Amino acid sequence: MQLSSSQSSTEAERPEVLLALMKARAAQAAHDDFASYVKMMAPLIVPDFKWGRHIDIICRELQRCVDQGGQRIMVFLPPRSSKSLISSRLFPSWYMGRNPAHEILTISHNEQLSSDFGRSVRDLVATGEFEEVFDGVRLRKDAKAAGKWKTNKGGSYFSAGVKSQIAGRGAHVAIIDDAMSEEDAFSDAGREYIKNWYPSGLRTRLMPGGSIVIINTRYHDDDLCGWLLRNQGNEEVETQKWKVIKIPAWVDDEASDLLGLPVGSSYFPEWKTDELLRQDEAEIRSNNGAKYWQSLYMQNPTPDDGGI
Repeated sequence: MQLSSSQSSTEAERPEVLLALMKARAAQAAHDDFASYVKMMAPLIVPDFKWGRHIDIICRELQRCVDQGGQRIMVFLPPRSSKSLISSRLFPSWYMGRNPAHEILTISHNEQLSSDFGRSVRDLVATGEFEEVFDGVRLRKDAKAAGKWKTNKGGSYFSAGVKSQIAGRGAHVAIIDDAMSEEDAFSDAGREYIKNWYPSGLRTRLMPGGSIVIINTRYHDDDLCGWLLRNQGNEEVETQKWKVIKIPAWVDDEASDLLGLPVGSSYFPEWKTDELLRQDEAEIRSNNGAKYWQSLYMQNPTPDDGGI
């Protein structure tokens, strides 16, 4: 049977219609679901991005900051786990797309790192892919500095070093990514400073129902996170309890239940096979010592005067 000219035109257009429909569904999924957004946007930043089961866990908890608000989340994972990519680069842009009139505050141990995060988030918001997911949300033309920019809906993003002035800034979400350098973590004065800064500085900036997300390299057992966990429920520090995502390089019992991976296996087999992880451990133990491996990779920082 021969198609009429109008029918032929319709048939020819069908692949384009289907493609447009698929793109629209993908955009809707990325709008509603943070994990879907990460799968869409992460390759724009890291072309060889690898998905791991731990990323599902992080995305699920960060999703609650939008769906429920008022979250307290700590993320402890080995270096190069994409934890900062997910939490400090992709999540702020997705959150801002969902809440373009809200305020986000990102804190790191120095201005350069915090500014790098701000630049990455700003650049994501300026992409065509972001526009497809969050139609109508744009950067405001007169406020585009890397660490200080606004949306056309009145929302704002501000990044700063931990010792910078943040008075007057509000935060519906506060993201603290490595607020302590290695040097500060092993310094009595550095640890004391961060303990004073959190309740009187960062905590007072939070909006009602706001969330706090901490991504932390565990150099020391008495770092910001160690101190906060010991003081959760303390009215002068933090009344709410923390949701801790703690995944060591070699899967323990708790991580096994969380990830569905065998105890003693690599936490990220899609990227770090058991063999590669064993090589990493041998090299790090040889060059930096067992304590360094236990702290940064196994999430088990030890006291200055104690053993593992």
